[in-house]
Amino acid sequence: MPSNETRYVCNLSPAILAKAVAELNEPEDNTKRLAAIDEIKRGFLGNTEGLTLMKEDDIFLLRFLRARKFDMARSLALLKNYHKQRSSWKEVFDKVNNPSRLVKVFDAGCICGSLGKAKDSSAIVLGRPGKLSGMSLTDFVAAVFLSVETLLDIEENQVYGITVIQDMYYLNFGFVRQIGPSLASRFLGLLQDCLPIRLKSVNVVNEPMLFDIAFAIIGPFMKEKTKKRFTIHGQEYSGLHSIIDPQILPDNYNGSGNAIDVEGWKNTVLERFKQ
Repeated sequence: MPSNETRYVCNLSPAILAKAVAELNEPEDNTKRLAAIDEIKRGFLGNTEGLTLMKEDDIFLLRFLRARKFDMARSLALLKNYHKQRSSWKEVFDKVNNPSRLVKVFDAGCICGSLGKAKDSSAIVLGRPGKLSGMSLTDFVAAVFLSVETLLDIEENQVYGITVIQDMYYLNFGFVRQIGPSLASRFLGLLQDCLPIRLKSVNVVNEPMLFDIAFAIIGPFMKEKTKKRFTIHGQEYSGLHSIIDPQILPDNYNGSGNAIDVEGWKNTVLERFKQ
């Protein structure tokens, strides 16, 4: 196990720690928290299933415990699924491991995580699939993965979770025709059973008729819990405003906030993953 000098020390504010204790079953006592981290690590290393634990530091393992409310069996399954996806979905993770291949995706603003916080203090992620002409679905998935990983570096986001806006204005036939059952299953599996996130809500806006085709393929792979957090708003933004204060939303969504900082988010992600 790591030496005492390298162990996790909780620096969460009292309010955030209280939320983690109340909602995530996180031990308030750091000795118990570290014991849980050691247990999930032992569980992985005791039966690797041919996988290699990519990081052994406490803060990496802790996010999986938080995402599954410190239920050890579920947290360990999530950790293993994360590694299985990274080792098996080469089309996505070759790009994740080489983020410079996704510069055009970020330049186009297809994914952005710098909008701020929703009313429940969850981090906001904006996705705009199809905004880059000719982009592949695996490009989009890889950019989503990198963006979520970047947000999870902030412990507060592990506790409060993530709110998603999916702006379908740019959805086009070339993008939709890539969404077969196999890719849909893998993408939903990545979001629901691989990434250590608390998904608070998914908000679809500006969807064209093509969205019905895409949703007919994706919908069957959504868990009931995800479906309950999935809302289609169309071009009526009042429902979105009930979740996110319009003062932080750009005018694209009838808000009065700053313009989407595409360049800033690109730089944040690429700097984080610089090799």
